[in-house]
Amino acid sequence: MKATWQFSDQTPSGRRFRRYEKVRGALFPNKPRPGLPRRAPVTERLVYWQDELRYWQLEVIFFHSLLHMGIFNCKPDSWYRLDYLRQAFSVYEHEILPDIKTTLENILAGTHNRNELQGKTLQQEIESHAEALKKLKIEVFPYLSELLYTPIW
Repeated sequence: MKATWQFSDQTPSGRRFRRYEKVRGALFPNKPRPGLPRRAPVTERLVYWQDELRYWQLEVIFFHSLLHMGIFNCKPDSWYRLDYLRQAFSVYEHEILPDIKTTLENILAGTHNRNELQGKTLQQEIESHAEALKKLKIEVFPYLSELLYTPIW
C-alpha cells in the first residue's frame, strides 16, 4: 500500500518531509516478536512463555485498573458482571501470574531431564491460563465505551 503525498507534505523548495517514514518506523518495527515454534523443546517453550508472561502482567494490570476506575460509569445492571471481571483480573494479577513466574524461574534455573515432566505440566497450565485470559479480555470489550466515558462539563 503506497501512501499518497499531500500538498502540505512538501517544503517550499519541493522536498518532502520524512514524516511518514518516521511514523511507520515507530509504529511498525522491522523485527516482530518471534512466534512459538510447533516442535520446540520444552525449555525453549518455557523461555517463550516467560517472555509472554511480562506482557500478560501489563495487560492484567491495565484491565484491572480500567475496571476499577470505570465501573461506576456503566449501567447498574452490568455492575455485577464487571465486578466479577475485576475480581478475576485481581486474582490473575496478585496470585496466578506471580505463582507461574516463580515456577518458571525455578524450572529454568535447573533445566535437567528430571524437570521435563514438570515443564510439560507447567506448559499445559500456562496454555489453559492463556485461553482463560483471552476470554476475560473479550468479555471486557463490550463495556469499553462505558468504562472510558468521562463527562466534560
